[in-house]
Amino acid sequence: MKSLSRIIALGALCLVAACGGAPAEQETATPTESTEQELISCSFNSDCPSGQTCASGTCYAKCPEKGACYGFTTCCPAYTMPNGNQTEDYCARACYALH
Repeated sequence: MKSLSRIIALGALCLVAACGGAPAEQETATPTESTEQELISCSFNSDCPSGQTCASGTCYAKCPEKGACYGFTTCCPAYTMPNGNQTEDYCARACYALH
């Protein structure tokens, strides 16, 4: 009786594994949903594309008015860079300590 139970259990496991099917194709994120951002060098906010601010020599996305930054990023507070450029609140993995 024990071996019959084992055979049934093994058959059930094989059936479950077989019914799982092929893994679903991974969806690709659209540019607006991406957690990666292209890093552009800058000295002033005017060097950055619309919707970005210059912080510590790199263009970063500005923080949204409502909600948090996307992905694993933090909304960092604005500060004045040594060259006098005033940043806006920006999304980054880590905030700079130049405040």
